[in-house]
This record gives sequence, structure tokens and C-alpha cells, in this order.
Amino acid sequence: MNPRIALPAVVLGLAPTVAWSRQEPTERSTEQRLQELERQNRELLERLDAIEEAGLEGDGGESEFRIFDSERPGISFHYGDVRGTFRIFADLGFAYSNPEAPDQGHSAFSLGTVDLFGSIQLGEHVQILSETLIKKRGDDTGIEQERLWASWAFDDRLYVKFGVDHSPISHWNRIYHHGTWLFTTAGRPFLGQFEEGSGFLPAHYAGIEIGGTAPTCLGWVEYLGIVSNGRGPDADERQVYSDANDDKAFDLALGLAPTGLDPLRVGAAVHLDKIPEEETPGSFPMPRPMREQIATAYADWRGSDFEVLAEGGIIRHRDTSTNDTYYHRSGYVQVGYHCGDWTPYTRFDIRSMREGDPYFAEANRDLDRRVQLLGMRYDLHSNLAAKLELGLGRTERRRPSGDLTRDDLTTVEFQLAWVF
Repeated sequence: MNPRIALPAVVLGLAPTVAWSRQEPTERSTEQRLQELERQNRELLERLDAIEEAGLEGDGGESEFRIFDSERPGISFHYGDVRGTFRIFADLGFAYSNPEAPDQGHSAFSLGTVDLFGSIQLGEHVQILSETLIKKRGDDTGIEQERLWASWAFDDRLYVKFGVDHSPISHWNRIYHHGTWLFTTAGRPFLGQFEEGSGFLPAHYAGIEIGGTAPTCLGWVEYLGIVSNGRGPDADERQVYSDANDDKAFDLALGLAPTGLDPLRVGAAVHLDKIPEEETPGSFPMPRPMREQIATAYADWRGSDFEVLAEGGIIRHRDTSTNDTYYHRSGYVQVGYHCGDWTPYTRFDIRSMREGDPYFAEANRDLDRRVQLLGMRYDLHSNLAAKLELGLGRTERRRPSGDLTRDDLTTVEFQLAWVF
């Protein structure tokens, strides 16, 4: 039976029973009761309309394909027990840097990335996610499959994920991923940079992840472990299609949402890997594998007014051909205040690298850098944000001769970022 017919029939059918339950009802009391029943009937019909418009129930119990708006950006759909979301993130901007970046001028307008994000929920247990970027690749525009995985959730305490995702060694990447509209700032901190840029962390993994969440006396605990291909012979290589050696990388991570301190989140992660040797000799040869250990920790408070993000990490590389050990450190603290559509923010970001690490030096990733950012984000629309920020700091650069210079750094960046 159609629920739109059944509900009025049931409600109105109660009216005689209610009226005759009193031995001598007055005309006024009966009229008041009927008005109350009519009000309840209208409320029930409005709730039914809302359920149908949200696509949570098909007409007559049959599955129907429905597209509906949700509280989050993007397009959501529902068909039977299949639910999905599709979003497109994009950005463009202008940047000034003094001294200039390698092979670039001091200032430039730039096209950012177009991020095609899709997620499908199959029943109660299976989720499939894909994130594809259209972005700069060398001097051309290319397509990069950044994330693609499928997961099976047995319950809150246990899930299994298989595919390509962001490593938990960077908390920034696990909460924001690629859509720059999600960031308060225009860009990522050093610990959130990707391999193909100036990043020094293994930001992506291809493998299997097992984890879950569970309540404890301290609060909700999140835990996970990953077995993956690990790093490639080059620091900018992501081994998502093959593995250059038989050794696999291991990640372990723990997070805690303390009871009574919502929205605080704290956590830590470790990464263990054996980086294969570099077969092509360069300025910094690496003829033998390198042992890598990484440890990071974070504190995350993103409330309705204030947001505070802090993260730090240490990398240990041991060159097995020379037994030389290289330690690299990096961290940032970011603070923002939400005042309506305006969000002023600041971030101190630093990386202290050991010079001469053969794995990082070939691409100049063994150089120190620190930046203090001051910025403002303005939400012109719920789906569109403008960001303007100034950066002051110090940076190291390597001359063609191999000598290092240390210069004052000034950056200015403007960005438009949106999602639909």
C-alpha cells in the first residue's frame, strides 16, 4: 500500500475512537481533537516527503535511482542498497617567490589541479573510492590516478582495505587528501608534500591496510597497519604498478579521540622500508639499498571557532654501502580562527635536512627551509574560497658547483579554490 495513502488513513481512522472514548464529549473538545489530529497528519506527510526527496525510500518499496542534494558539496545518488557521491575540486592562482623556484621566474599565474573524486557504498560493508587528478606533468598536462581502493568493513572494530591510498605517515594527507578547497591555507606544509613535488615522505602506498576503531576508558582509539610496495629507487617514484625489490614496507598508526576533549585528536605513525639501490649513477650514487625508518606524531583540534594543527616527524636513513646515517626533521604548527566567512590563519613550517643524503640530494630534497605564513581565507560562497597569504623565511639552494647558499625567502600567493 502506498504510504502516502496509508498514513492519512491510519491517523484519521483514530478520530472516532478518540472522540467516543469520553462518555460525554463536548462539541468544542471534539473539534480541538480533530484539529490536533490534522496537525499530526500534516507533520507525518511532511516527514514522508522529506524521506522520499532524500532518496532514502523508494515508492512502494521498490528500488529507484534518485539524485539528491546532501549537506556536503557534490552530487549524491541512491539506488537500492547502493549509495554514491561524486565531487569535482579545482583551483587556480598566482604566486610570487624571491628567490625564484628552480627553472621558474619570480612570479607566475598558474592552473592548479582538477580533482575528480567518487565514492560508492555497496550495502553495509563494501566501499569503493577513486580520486583522479588532471594536473601539470612536466611541461604538459597529464592524468594521474592518485587513489583507488576497495574496503570491506566487518564492523567499527575491523576493516580491510586493498589498493592505493595516502600513507598515515602524513596526517595532513589523511584528512585533506587532494582537494585544495578543503585546506584553510593555499598550500601544503612540508610534511604534506607529495613525491613528485618537493616531498620527502612516502605519501602514497599500494598494498593492503587493516584497521578499525574501538572505545576505551581514555576515548575512541583508531589503529591500523599497512603492508605495501614501499619506495622506489628515486625519491619521486611511486611504486603503484610494480615493486623494484622483494622487500615490503610496513606502516603502523594509532590515534586517540580523548573522552571529554572533543574535537581533539592525537596520534602517531611509524614507517619501515628498505629502499632499493639506484641502478643509474648520478651525482649522488646509491649503489646499495638504504634502510628507512620514519616516525611522525600529530595533534588536531578543528572546532567551530578555532583550528589548531601540529605535526612533527623524523626520518632516519642508513646507507648500507657506507653505514652512514642521515637524520632529517620537519614539523609545522597551524592556527586559524573562523569568523563567519573570514578565516585568518598563520603557520610556522620548518624542515631541517642532513646534507648529502644520496636518496634526497639528487633532487635537492636535502636542503633546509623554514617559512612563517600569514594568510586570510574568505568564503565567497559555500563552494568557493579565495585565499591570500604572505610567507617570510629562509631557504637553502644548491649552486651548479655544488656549493650551498642561504637566502631570505619571501612568498606571496593568491588562490581560488572551489568544489561542486
